[in-house]
Amino acid sequence: MGIGCGVLLSASAFALAQQLPQASFIAWGWRIPFLLSILAVLVGGAIRLYVTESPIFNKLEQRHQLARAPFITVWQTQRRHFFVALGARMAENTAGFFLQVWSLSYVTQTLHVPNVVPVMGVLLGSGIGCITIPLFGALSDRAKTRVYRRGDFIRRGDVPVFLAA
Repeated sequence: MGIGCGVLLSASAFALAQQLPQASFIAWGWRIPFLLSILAVLVGGAIRLYVTESPIFNKLEQRHQLARAPFITVWQTQRRHFFVALGARMAENTAGFFLQVWSLSYVTQTLHVPNVVPVMGVLLGSGIGCITIPLFGALSDRAKTRVYRRGDFIRRGDVPVFLAA
């Protein structure tokens, strides 16, 4: 959910910056979303300060059973699992961001659609994601995990993209 809402915020900032005259946008306006991201980092840090640890973590901490260097422990004992998890995350993120960037480039450069159209598409998709991710998560808590995965597949737009190809 964090990525979808982050993309929503960044695409919103970019869409607003694009409202500047083109010469101003190219000269300095494109920097505005990046500068605003500093606020997002500060808000995220502030939120993290007030999020409590899980009860399991607190129990392990009270019993002094936490690893002194968790990464080293994982590296020494679970290296294969580490690389499987790393690869899975990289594959998911690469596919998602590749689709977004390629789509924006293709629509504007090949189809000659104005820049605002694909940016609004990203805004719409991210907004839908911010609503449907918790919805399908709640459904998967009540049903089966595959409900979430099917919903995510549809929400991200993979089905329409594959049908259009």
